[in-house]
This record gives sequence, structure tokens and C-alpha cells, in this order.
Amino acid sequence: MHLLNALSENPQNIPTLINLGIVSRALRKFSTSLEFLELARSIELKNHTIHFNIGLTHTSLDNMDRAIEAYRTALELNPNYEGAHNNLGSLLQKQGDIEGALTSYNNSITSGGSDAGACINMFSLCSQLQHVRIPRITAVFDTLKKNNLMDLNPRLIILNAIDAFLERDFTVVKNNLKLFDQLNREMIEKLRVKDKVFCVAYRNFMHELIEYSIIADTQSGTAPKIYHLGESHCLSYAHKHVLIDGQMHLISPLITLGAKAFHFASTGDNEYKAITRLKIQTLPKESKFFISFGEIDCRIEEGFSVAARKLKKPIDVVISQTVERYMNWFVSRLDFEPENVYFFNVPAPMFDEKYQQRQNDMRANTVSIFNSLLSNHIHLNNFNLVDVFSFSLGENGFSNGLFHIDNNHLGPLALGEIEKQL
Repeated sequence: MHLLNALSENPQNIPTLINLGIVSRALRKFSTSLEFLELARSIELKNHTIHFNIGLTHTSLDNMDRAIEAYRTALELNPNYEGAHNNLGSLLQKQGDIEGALTSYNNSITSGGSDAGACINMFSLCSQLQHVRIPRITAVFDTLKKNNLMDLNPRLIILNAIDAFLERDFTVVKNNLKLFDQLNREMIEKLRVKDKVFCVAYRNFMHELIEYSIIADTQSGTAPKIYHLGESHCLSYAHKHVLIDGQMHLISPLITLGAKAFHFASTGDNEYKAITRLKIQTLPKESKFFISFGEIDCRIEEGFSVAARKLKKPIDVVISQTVERYMNWFVSRLDFEPENVYFFNVPAPMFDEKYQQRQNDMRANTVSIFNSLLSNHIHLNNFNLVDVFSFSLGENGFSNGLFHIDNNHLGPLALGEIEKQL
């Protein structure tokens, strides 16, 4: 009300118009927000703050192209606008423009700002591209690690632990998990729900994995690699040796954080496709692959069950369409011999006490449908199936508890059963 009164006294007051745009956006009145901001822009065209806020509102509306245009205009007016560089990078990343995103994060960091957002985004992306080094960007990434900027940021601490796990530096992993556990709990509680879930889930997962990983591996360090493309599940067997066709191979993890089968099945490019594609393109033609996506899609709180409700389609139809498009994407990108490609299905789900029987049954049914359809497409394309479902299944239709190390992931002990199928 005070802002509206101020505007009535001076209809061309730019700070008031900007603030009204910000408040309207916070109230999710996005059309009203744009009206105030566009009015401000018509009065003062060369104000970078106005364009930045227009970008924020279009981002809230998922109008990515309009938001990108607004952020770029803000940067033309103020090339050192740290927040605009970071936000532009985030949108370019979502669209699959990875190098453009890295450049924007780099510009944000080197502009001298203190916001951790660009550091987090840069760190996350570079960690996933360890096999795709871009020299001028890698230098910034290495500086971030050397400066230990993650000391008091929960997300950076966990990202640093993941990066160290991928690099097989288990001492750094343990140090960062310890650092995370010592944080003031208020810092973690203040995180966005999505970020809190990410941090706590990876902390718990790596805490379990690290005990297996520090056990000395007596196999030769010169064994050829088999690359494991996946989301968090590619860490389960990371840096372990496995016998394939009579020859020992070292499992090298290639993580795409948060990727679902759904992301590869969606139309157009996105960050998950782009990151995974860049990994594939850098590897020798004779490479062998493990590929494991789809478990996240089968969870109760996200994935197929949620998509089926939103799309108002039967869940088996949603799963069928997703599996077909997911497999088609990999078929079109994997210019490798089919006998060198091993797709993992989804393990039998743990019965989760925080959900009702009906919800647990729904998840078990989802996993069953996904695995059945996936198996059909794998055989149709002459790939190999690694069946982690059958040996993890108990008599009650859920996990037998022999191989899971948390509610979602199998642990390294499953390798013995996996190896029998290779």
C-alpha cells in the first residue's frame, strides 16, 4: 500500500516501480510484476536493474528465451553485473549450452562478486565434466578448489565431496563429510528444500560408500576402463574392478547429477543430454559402458507417478513413452559396438516405512513395468542387460536387503552378482 501511495504521488518513480515489480513477483503475480517493470523500462531504458528484474520474472514464468534476452541487456548496460552473469549461465545450462553457461559463471566469479551461487554452479558443472576439460574454465575450477571456498557452504561442501569421490581422493571425501556434519544445523535448514534433500542424501550415501571405498583394491591399476554413465548410482561401484569376458576392468564413474530417464526422453536439448553427450563424445570408439538411469523416475515423490497425474495418463503409458524415447536417445548417440554397452535396470525397491503400503506397492509396480519395457528395448537394440532387480528382490516383492546400502542405492557388494552376468 505504501508503494502504491508513493507511485500515485510520482508515477514515474523508478525505484518504486522496481520494488512493486519485485513484490508482485514474490506474491506470484507475474503479469502485474511485468507491467510495473515494463513501465519502468519505458521511462528509463538504460537501467540494468530493471532489465535484471524483468529477467527474474520471465524466469519465474519459465519464459527462458525472454529471460535470457533481459539478462543479456542488463549485462550490456553493466558488464560486471555478477547476478546477471550467474542467472544467464543457469538458463543457458538448462538449454544445454554448457560452454556458454561455464563462460557466464566464469564471468560472474571473476567480476569480483561475493555471491556463492556462481561458484556452486561452476563447481557442480565442472565436477560432472572431469573428462571434458576446457582449459580456460578448468583453471578457474582448480582455483576454486585450492581456495577452499566451500568452507561454510553446505552445497559446496557436498559438491567437493562428490568431486573428490569421482577423483578417488577418499581423504578429501571424508574431510568434507566431517565438515558437513560439523555445520550449524540452521545453515542446512535454511537451504531450499531441493538443495537440502540433495545435500543430506549425498552425505548419507557417500558416508556408507566410503567405508567400502577405502578398502585397498589389490587389482592392477593398468586395467582398461569401463565407463559408468549414470546419476548417483554410478558411484556405487566407482573405482572397483570387475571381470568382463575374462579381462579385469576398472569402473570409471561419469556422473550426470539428477538425471532421469525422463530428461533423455524429453523433446529438445537440456543440460542432462548435453553433459552426457559431451562425456560420450570424448571417449575412444572401443570404450565399454555401464549405463544406469531410471531409478529416480521410479521413486514415489518424483518421476512417473507425478508425471502420470499431471498428464492425466495411465502410468504404464507414461513409462512406455519415456523408456522408448530414453533408449532412442542413447541409440542415436552411442556410436559404439552394442556388445560393449551394458544397461542396468532398476533394483528392487526397499519398503519405505514413511509411506503407506499402497504407495510402496505403487513404487514396486512402477519398477516392474519400467524394467520389463527397458528389457524389451535393450534386446531389440542388441545391447546387454545387467539385471540388478532379480538378485535384489525378496519374497515380499521388495528388496531383500542384502545389497542396498540406503533406501535407493545398491552398494559395492552387488558387484559379485553383476559380474556373473558380464
